[in-house]
Amino acid sequence: TANEDAADCIKLHADAGTSQTITIVNDAGEVDGSDGAGSILLDATAGGIGLAWADGKDLWAEGGRAVVTANEDAADCIKLHADAGTSQTITIVNDAGTSESAISLTSTAGGVDINAAADKDIDISGGQVRLTGGHNTAKAIYLHANAGTSETIKIHSDLSEVDGAASDGAIQLAADAGGIGIQWADDKDLWAEGGRAIITANENASD
Repeated sequence: TANEDAADCIKLHADAGTSQTITIVNDAGEVDGSDGAGSILLDATAGGIGLAWADGKDLWAEGGRAVVTANEDAADCIKLHADAGTSQTITIVNDAGTSESAISLTSTAGGVDINAAADKDIDISGGQVRLTGGHNTAKAIYLHANAGTSETIKIHSDLSEVDGAASDGAIQLAADAGGIGIQWADDKDLWAEGGRAIITANENASD
């Protein structure tokens, strides 16, 4: 216990050579950290906790589960930031989990925002890619290019050989209960080319 109101009032310091280490060990305590306790506890009731290490060295942590909870109602309450150079990357890897949610990003009450530089890609690849809109509203799924006159939107299947004769197809647009609208500029073309073009109307009505 330090009774002086001063910086470094408790200091553990190794300063004799490059082989020195400082070790804090509790090899018998089994207290979990989930209730704010822990077999080894660092607790700053009124202040923060700082960890600083050499730029060329690692901060390494390993154990059962890692749970980080932010209790302050503020922006950036949890922030993972790489800010030292153009070669930096941030990687989140799960190389053993096999469930559909092996890595999950969930925002229960708010949105999820993914941004990249204008000249860089957002690359998503995997087995199946499923995009589902869960809000009963117009434009529940909206694919929008809005940066300039040279932009294009392309949907491409370059290996599938599924025919479209049975209302299927390598690329399919299906509206089970509603219609499908295609609209383009008055002075531009709607262009289609391929093997056969089959259009079948199933409603018994004029026009």
